[in-house]
Amino acid sequence: LKWNPNKAFGPADRRIWVVDHFAKSFYCLDAKGKTRKQHDANKLLQLERNVMDPRRARLMFFDAAKSYEILFPSNDERERFYETGSSIRPAIRVYAPSLTKPDTAVDGGSTTTTIDGTKENAVVQKVPSPFKKTGELLDRELRGRCMINSSKVQDEPVSVWCGTFNMCGSPPPRDSSSLESWMPKGKYDLYAVCTQECSYQKK
Repeated sequence: LKWNPNKAFGPADRRIWVVDHFAKSFYCLDAKGKTRKQHDANKLLQLERNVMDPRRARLMFFDAAKSYEILFPSNDERERFYETGSSIRPAIRVYAPSLTKPDTAVDGGSTTTTIDGTKENAVVQKVPSPFKKTGELLDRELRGRCMINSSKVQDEPVSVWCGTFNMCGSPPPRDSSSLESWMPKGKYDLYAVCTQECSYQKK
């Protein structure tokens, strides 16, 4: 559903979102199956789960004037959409041991896998119909070629460096090299820096 906190939901608010890995696109369909919006996957700015409502999510695209607030039928449906929507990004790794090359490192290594659905490799899959009663199925043809980064493990170790910088009301140093002895460059995956007494007057 198209989330709108100011009114009750009706048939006109129903939406079907399609994540097409082969076309690398997101499609927003109305209740009759007509395409209302289409966005290229490389235009995806943010895909965010609502922390207060387990059924809500927000989509933001670089080429959209505003974000899309979506209400899913259940938390399971939202999580499925979040996972497939995230995995379309080239930097995201997908837990798929069967697609990962045997010689890939077990401790977090990944491999780029090409799924070829062109010509005779195209398949027809039975999927739940979003336009009919619950339980009815329709045929959806999967055709094209897509690439995903697959991994053998679900969790990967991440190194984090944390530090706090008391600036004593002074401006930040102009030469960033003066911070390198305190904050080791390029040795950690994430850096979390907190500043204290960082207000100062420009002269």
